[in-house]
Amino acid sequence: MLQVSANDIDLEPVLKYTIVSGNNDNAFVINRQTGLLSVARALDYERLSSYQLTIQVLRASAVIVWLLRVDLDAVEYAPPQFSVGTL
Repeated sequence: MLQVSANDIDLEPVLKYTIVSGNNDNAFVINRQTGLLSVARALDYERLSSYQLTIQVLRASAVIVWLLRVDLDAVEYAPPQFSVGTL
């Protein structure tokens, strides 16, 4: 998870967060009110090793845009190895 945040000098700002591009297969979700960005499903390095998200924050009269790059690392899963010995 990642918290995306913006500040406004108004006492009660109304900010709306959205992912506007780069969200291949809807891999990520963002809470429109809080900006909390989460992974929506398991990510597959073999299929796609990097995401470049464009995140937008809307206020009544302004737009803020962030570019966020998410790089995945390959994880190799080796089968467990057992040795057989005599007692």
